Amino acid sequence: MGAGRARALGLTVWLAAAGAAAQPAPASEDARIAEALALRVQQRDAEALTLLTSVWEETRSPRSRAQMARAEQALGRWLDAHQHMSEALASEDDPWIAARRASLEEERERIRAHLGRLEVLGGVPGATVRIEGREVGSLPLREALWVNTGAAQIELVAPGYLTAQRSVAITAGRTARETVAMVPVLAAPEAAPVVVPVAIPPAMVATGGPSRGAPWTTLGNAAVITGAVLLVGGVASHVVRERSVASAADLGCGYDPSGRLAGPAECAGRVATIDLATALLVTGYTAGALLLGGGVAALVAAPRGAPRPRARLRCAPAWGGASCVVAF
Repeated sequence: MGAGRARALGLTVWLAAAGAAAQPAPASEDARIAEALALRVQQRDAEALTLLTSVWEETRSPRSRAQMARAEQALGRWLDAHQHMSEALASEDDPWIAARRASLEEERERIRAHLGRLEVLGGVPGATVRIEGREVGSLPLREALWVNTGAAQIELVAPGYLTAQRSVAITAGRTARETVAMVPVLAAPEAAPVVVPVAIPPAMVATGGPSRGAPWTTLGNAAVITGAVLLVGGVASHVVRERSVASAADLGCGYDPSGRLAGPAECAGRVATIDLATALLVTGYTAGALLLGGGVAALVAAPRGAPRPRARLRCAPAWGGASCVVAF
């Protein structure tokens, strides 16, 4: 330890004792702060910081906070030192701080020479701002943040939006500005219910000679078969759509505030697949239900009198959806 630092710390010990005489404080606080200052004279700054932290946790005194900042400064913990010195200086009515304000502010300026500042712009109101995993405020920030030099990891978190992450280079004595656009989460819509008829009324089949029911039976059977095929196609399209929506969400696809698609290059293909599958499932469900209902109505309306076979729709799970067969 240099002679200059020893003299400076010795003066600090003397000033602490003088301050204690000028302003009575709990004996335990005076004694423990004096012990911490003695540790600092011996270059045992980490032990001194531990002791000063326990004093501050018990007393919440601006004096102990300022001494913590000095120990952190000696350890190179610049951001903590700046925060704690600023907290101590904010105590305008404390006599110990008032008597040393000028020197404490000079110390804070020396600490700031090792830090940079960061302005976070954009985002959405109320978004939580985290730097290096530590929550530092919410948007919009009232002022630029003091941060350590080097690569600062920024994270913005807000409900309904994808978490935005940035790495910003911070230089001592300079202010960096980072504008962040947050992308809304691409939410999957609720799945529409799938209704597949499980029983088909019997159809009239002529057993000889012309029959007035033959056209109705033919039309009914054709409508039932076509409707069933369309419904199966709707189910398959629904499955494809849900898988594409989940894949898009995993990729981080979404829309920025101007309505433009944001995310990796694969997002365009996923969105196109979602749109096509949506159109097909709507067509399959709508047209299939109409044709199936019309076919059933035609079969019911067919004239009776001849034996009619029973038609059944049988469905079973298949890869990518379901497989249905109409049997007579």
